[in-house]
Amino acid sequence: MRELSEKDFERIERFILGDMSAEERQSFQKEMEADDALRKAVLEQRTLIKSVEAEGLKVELDSIHKELYDSAQGKKNPFLFFSIAASIAVLIGFSFWFFNQEDSTSELYAEYNYTDPGLPVPMSATDSYDFYDAMVDYKMEDYQEALDKWNILLESEPQNDTLNYYIGASYFNMAAFDQAKPYLNKAFESAGSNFNNKAQYMLFLSELKSGNTEKAMKIIPLIDSPFKAKITAIQESIGS
Repeated sequence: MRELSEKDFERIERFILGDMSAEERQSFQKEMEADDALRKAVLEQRTLIKSVEAEGLKVELDSIHKELYDSAQGKKNPFLFFSIAASIAVLIGFSFWFFNQEDSTSELYAEYNYTDPGLPVPMSATDSYDFYDAMVDYKMEDYQEALDKWNILLESEPQNDTLNYYIGASYFNMAAFDQAKPYLNKAFESAGSNFNNKAQYMLFLSELKSGNTEKAMKIIPLIDSPFKAKITAIQESIGS
C-alpha cells in the first residue's frame, strides 16, 4: 500500500469538507476506487471528523482549521489539521470515559449510601441535656442546628469519639465530605470506639462520592465491620 503525500491529505480534506468542484470530485472518486490507500485514508478521516461533529465540537475544529493556514504561502497544513482532530477525538473519548466513571461512582454511592439514625434520646436525659438536645435536631435532619450545639461541646472535649463521630456524620449527611473527614477520622482512629466501623464506612463513601476512587480502593475494611461486604462489593465494581 503506497504512502500518502501531503498533497493527498490536502485533497482528502477538500473532498470531505466539500471544497472540490463537481468535476474534481468525480475524478477523485474514480481515483479512490482504484487506490486502496487513498480510499482507506478518506474513510478514516471521515470517521474521525464525524466523531468530532457528534460531540458538538465542529465549530472548535473549524476555528483550529482556519488558524492552520500558512499565511506566508497561503497553504493549509493537512497533517497538522488531522493531528489536532485526532487529539480532539482522543479528548472526547477520555471525557466520555471520565463522565461515565463519575456516573458509575455516583450510582454506587446512591445504592450503598448510609444514614446513621442517631442515638435514642432518653426522656430524662438531664446529665447530657445539650448533647441529646442536638441529637433531636440530628434526628429531625436539622444538621446545621445539631452542629452548632455539638461544636460548643467539642471545645471542652475535643477527643470525644461520640461527638466527633456525630459531627462528622452531620457534615456527611449534608454532603460536606471534606468537612466531615477530620471528625470521622478521629472517631475511626479512636481505639475501641463503638463508632470505628461506621466512621470508616462514611469515610469510604466520602471518597467514593468525591470521585477519589484510588483512595477508596485502598481502604481495607475492619475485620469485624458490618460494612465489610458492602465495601468489598463497591471496590469490586470500581475495579471491574
